[in-house]
Amino acid sequence: MRLLIVEFRRLFARRFFWIGGVALLLGLGFVLGITAAQSEIPDAADRARAEQQAAEQAPRTRLDRERCEEAERKRQAGESVDPAIDQQFPAGFDCDQIVEPRPEAFLVDNPFRFTAEMEDRTQVLTVVLALFAFLVGATAVGAEWHHGTLGALLLWEPRRIRVYMAKLLALFGGVTVLAVLGYAANVAGHWAVAELRGLVGDVSLDFQRELALTTARGFAVALAAAAAGFALAFMLRRTAAALGVLIGYFGIAEVGARAFFSSDADPYLLTSYTAAWLADGIKLFNYDCGPAGFCGEQTIELTLWHGALYVGGLALFLVLLSAVVFRRREVA
Repeated sequence: MRLLIVEFRRLFARRFFWIGGVALLLGLGFVLGITAAQSEIPDAADRARAEQQAAEQAPRTRLDRERCEEAERKRQAGESVDPAIDQQFPAGFDCDQIVEPRPEAFLVDNPFRFTAEMEDRTQVLTVVLALFAFLVGATAVGAEWHHGTLGALLLWEPRRIRVYMAKLLALFGGVTVLAVLGYAANVAGHWAVAELRGLVGDVSLDFQRELALTTARGFAVALAAAAAGFALAFMLRRTAAALGVLIGYFGIAEVGARAFFSSDADPYLLTSYTAAWLADGIKLFNYDCGPAGFCGEQTIELTLWHGALYVGGLALFLVLLSAVVFRRREVA
């Protein structure tokens, strides 16, 4: 416990941790300011016009939903489907996507919609927070290798795995503090913007549950990113080396693979599985053309658990490999 408290103090004493945390909150404040400035509150006439347009579109939407469900029933029963309907709603099309339009979709002004946009805003914050968590993990360990304090620490506590776990748990604690502050400020700030200059919407129990789950999944990604940065810096003994691995992967593997292989590379890349984890599953679409020139659409579904196994497994592998290397390597 004493070692863990020491590591907590060491992490919270680093200037990069606090400067980066303040910069993260300031950046969020800047985004909130831009959102408030761009949000426009519709007047009564705009609302009435939007409600009328939504009511006019509703019967057509219900008809499309009925046609889609009828086509799906016929396919399951082995009956033929009208070619026009089959082209409009092909096999595998999710009829639940056809929903009646809400009046907010027809507003001329562009107000910020809290319930409609909050999930996407949370995912964007998760990406920024994960990058910062990676940097915190990499810089904390890299600084100790650079200044030689790790060797001095091992003279006081020679059990390396104990030292390793204390540093990792302290890092998780620091990232947790930043994540709680960031996500809380994100929700409170956007709710205030929607209340003052936008539309809050229906804050139902379903919305609250989905937002909480999105936030929890984002927090897990931030912890995985922190662990990856920590493990890479521990193995490579340099903060710059850990950053080089990060830049090299996204610059070569992600960008290069998509440039040369297009959508064929999507099912193998980290960003696809991270998106699947954050969004509770995604569908990847790929068009495969045969020798005769006929092209067909292929759909690959990545579920929440695919993302969890890929992202979590990669982070766990790096942590275990780093611990083994640290245990066997000479510390000078």
